[in-house]
Amino acid sequence: MATREASAAVGMALVLACAGSAPASERLGIGRPASEAEIAAWNIDIDRDGRKLPPGHGSVAQGRAVFDAQCASCHGGRGGGGTGERLVGPALA
Repeated sequence: MATREASAAVGMALVLACAGSAPASERLGIGRPASEAEIAAWNIDIDRDGRKLPPGHGSVAQGRAVFDAQCASCHGGRGGGGTGERLVGPALA
């Protein structure tokens, strides 16, 4: 029994050593690093203090309508979570 466990441990160590030796793109010959423009296009989060908001204007009522149409299906009607992350409430970090 101990021999089988030792063999399994050695085998797992070898698998992990091989897996960590090269990035997936090198091992598989696919993919490329994302460009700064691609990253910027996806980086649309807004800080808790409102920084990073795009220029513009609006009201709470308009914001509610946008959230209901664009966000509530994943984040829940009040931001409490669903298939998407919880946006409000305790222990978000």
